[in-house]
Amino acid sequence: MLTLDRLVFDRLSRFGRVAKERTSSFWSMATPRIKRGKEWLQPRTEGAFLVAGIVIVILLFAFTGATAAIAATGAWIALMRNYSEAEAGRKRRISETYSKAVSQLASDKLEERLGGIYSLEQVSKESPDDYWTVMETLTAFVRERSRRADAEANANCSASTIALSPPPGFQAAQGTQESLSI
Repeated sequence: MLTLDRLVFDRLSRFGRVAKERTSSFWSMATPRIKRGKEWLQPRTEGAFLVAGIVIVILLFAFTGATAAIAATGAWIALMRNYSEAEAGRKRRISETYSKAVSQLASDKLEERLGGIYSLEQVSKESPDDYWTVMETLTAFVRERSRRADAEANANCSASTIALSPPPGFQAAQGTQESLSI
């Protein structure tokens, strides 16, 4: 019995050595390609899910049979649906936050305008696709608030004072400086 165990052990060891020798060249060539593939997929989360699902299904089909591959396909489809719903929910939440922040900018209260500015800042950080939309909104806010402050200042000054310099004590509209700091 001891010799049979020793014989099995020797054959398995030899099989392991041969398998390692035969696959080492493959893995040395495949490793850089796998790393490049990971780097390419990192910013593309939906593509990464797709590729991972396809690889899992192919491996399961090759090694275990059709039943496991079908089960994995069903789980993968459910995962993709869940990912799509989560992404849609995130976009909806960002849209609602943006709408509320814009309405806060129109408020007469300084605290609400500041809240709107900070909400827009959060939207720009959370959604890189909406960054320039937020920046355009904030610049329009600054432009409009500056015009309003200029009109109020001009109404209180004479024509000669306006032509030479800003009125004494001129100050930008409240909320303007906060939006410029973002």
